Amino acid sequence: MPKFSVKMDMPPAILGNGIWMVHKSRVSLHPVGVKAGNILKVLIGGTIIRKVPSTLSNYGQLISSQKFESYYQTDLALKYMESQKDNHFLLFVSYGPPHTPYKPPPEFNHYCQVDIEWHPNVPEELRGTPRLIREICGYYGLCETVDQQVERLLAYLDKSGLVDNIIVFFTADHGDCHGSHGLYRKGHPEEEFLGIPLIIRHPPSISKGVTSETLVSTVDFPCILLSMCGLKIPEMMVGRDFSWSTDGKSDQTSSIYTEGRMSQLKPLKNQKSLFRAKYGAWRSVINSEYKLVVDYTGKVQRLSDLKNDPFELRVC
Repeated sequence: MPKFSVKMDMPPAILGNGIWMVHKSRVSLHPVGVKAGNILKVLIGGTIIRKVPSTLSNYGQLISSQKFESYYQTDLALKYMESQKDNHFLLFVSYGPPHTPYKPPPEFNHYCQVDIEWHPNVPEELRGTPRLIREICGYYGLCETVDQQVERLLAYLDKSGLVDNIIVFFTADHGDCHGSHGLYRKGHPEEEFLGIPLIIRHPPSISKGVTSETLVSTVDFPCILLSMCGLKIPEMMVGRDFSWSTDGKSDQTSSIYTEGRMSQLKPLKNQKSLFRAKYGAWRSVINSEYKLVVDYTGKVQRLSDLKNDPFELRVC
């Protein structure tokens, strides 16, 4: 496990959301570099995708670019790392894409219907609809856009010599249903929404290609990073330290708690998917094999066998 000498007065840079939504719990971050004109939405976890983003600098100066948003954010991140490469720093880059309205830059707007790999839980009657095809193709293009920008960041770390002393933590706040179970967007207890990537890069301590089946929640992320940096985890933190899993170990007994739409304490009217009525507030507990979902009254809505039915085609 790497041990870093980290000063707590290190300069922060946050390029994107000022507050990171963590299953309705919040990790408060100083809003440096948030998007001007959308400060309220940014501070409550909102994201605005624009071709010409406006941003506040660390000193409150309004700056903008004609570049696509994620390109511009990467430019700012590279500039920041170059200015701080001789210091300790924490850099939080919150890319907007892939997100609605699913419009990638022209150079990545090249996907079409034949490129789509449908999940088996997407109803046949939806697979030919222009809306879903357009959104998924745009989503693919935006994912490729972000891939390219992350590649730029990693290339800088390699070239600058920082790679061995920087922990790269790549993840997301949520997924998107994209027609699975007849649902769109976020906020649902299905795996397409709940499942997110978690990739950690630190060549001196983590071997390439190592994977772990340990279930980790977003509330655990700060604890993992603090532990990897050799810092004490505050007692007030509710997350767990799973940094030991970076060597490939797995804890099959772990479980996580998730929740959604907690302000909607009643059934959603006139909102039915092709498979089921959409929930209002819901909670779920997930382990390596099963997921239990209850509604706002505590009534069981579904029990999914994730091991044998990962696309949740059968509901117990």
